[in-house]
Amino acid sequence: MNVVVEATSLSLADYVSASKSQLSSGLTNYSVVSEGPITIGGVGAYQLVATFTQGAFSIKNMQVLFVENHEAYIVTSTALQSNYDTYSPVFTESVQTFKLTGPEFPWILVIVGVAIAAGIVIGLTVILRRRKLAVTPTAIPETAPASPI
Repeated sequence: MNVVVEATSLSLADYVSASKSQLSSGLTNYSVVSEGPITIGGVGAYQLVATFTQGAFSIKNMQVLFVENHEAYIVTSTALQSNYDTYSPVFTESVQTFKLTGPEFPWILVIVGVAIAAGIVIGLTVILRRRKLAVTPTAIPETAPASPI
C-alpha cells in the first residue's frame, strides 16, 4: 500500500479525470476495470481498479482518491494480476481504515496562555496590595491659629 499526498486546486471529479488521463498516458496498456464513488471514513472518495503492464509483468491495482482542504490523497494497492484477487480483500479492508484528520485544537497553547495571564494578575495584585500597605497617611500637624496682632 502506498499513500501520496499532493496539493491541488481541483475538485474530486476533476482530479479523478486528470489522474485517469495521466495514468493512461504513463502506463503501458492501462485499462480501468471498475470505478466509482465510495465513502471512506465519512469522506467522499473515488475508487479506480485498473490493469497495466510493466515490463514482463501484468499488474492490477486499486487506487482510492480523496480531495480535502486543497490536498489530494491517493491510496494505492498493487499486485500481480494473477494474485490480485487473493490480496483484494486485504486492500479493501485496509483502505477502509484510512481516516483524514484535521489539525487538533491547540489546547496546550490555551492552557499556557491562561496560566501566564493568571500569573500576571496575581503578581499585580500582590504588588498593588504591598504598595497600598506601604503608604501610610501622614497626619496634618495641628497648628494653633495665629493670634491677631
